[in-house]
Amino acid sequence: MKCYPNYRVAVEALIVRDGKVFLAKRADNCEVAPGKWNVPAGKVKYEEIPAAAVVREAMEETKLEVEVVAEVGVRAFKFEHEGKDAFRLVYTYHVRVVGERSEPEIDDEHSECVWVSSEELDLPEYASLDGQLKECIRNILTDK
Repeated sequence: MKCYPNYRVAVEALIVRDGKVFLAKRADNCEVAPGKWNVPAGKVKYEEIPAAAVVREAMEETKLEVEVVAEVGVRAFKFEHEGKDAFRLVYTYHVRVVGERSEPEIDDEHSECVWVSSEELDLPEYASLDGQLKECIRNILTDK
């Protein structure tokens, strides 16, 4: 039996407003995915369920209070991190803002943020977004 010591469960939050999704660019000094665009995301803590983790991660990374609308995707993948294989199981959620704050405020792990339409996802600057994530975003944005 093969052992996967660097296997983690993670979540992604698709925050949608006015037909656009919120993206944040990872700071260049980040250990994981420096300089890459993504949606708010993070690891699920031990004994935490993914739906609770996505609400927590959205708050930590954007200061927005959100609630889950629906789970819209799940994918597993392998990548290299610090010269070793790493494995992730990622749950993607469509969430909506429910708190008083409506404008996101990014944390220190991010250098900039934007609201992007489905068409803008194909711009070269967003090429680092995972293809399956782009598909989930497009599905959410076209359902609006």
